[in-house]
Amino acid sequence: MSWLKDVIVDVLVTVCIALATLQDAVWATWVVWIYTPFILFLKVVAYFGPSVVKKAGKAKKEGAPDWVFHLLYGANVTLLAGSQWWLEAAGWAAIWLVAYLASRKT
Repeated sequence: MSWLKDVIVDVLVTVCIALATLQDAVWATWVVWIYTPFILFLKVVAYFGPSVVKKAGKAKKEGAPDWVFHLLYGANVTLLAGSQWWLEAAGWAAIWLVAYLASRKT
């Protein structure tokens, strides 16, 4: 359970997505609009950057299990698609796909 600190940001983002989609919290909406393309960009760069993927593979051995990220990313896509935030839902689906591909690559 020492990996909980590794997923705290992802949990907080999922909470922000829930607040933005279910409670119409304006500040959370801004977090979703800014964080989604930012993290998608970083995931794509990490996937295509061979040195970054190698470093991620080493860190993964001690990090959170993959199912935690699948659960969080799946919740994000579900919340966003359920609220008809199609562009953000597609962004999180892409984040989920790139993260899966990167985990298979390492």
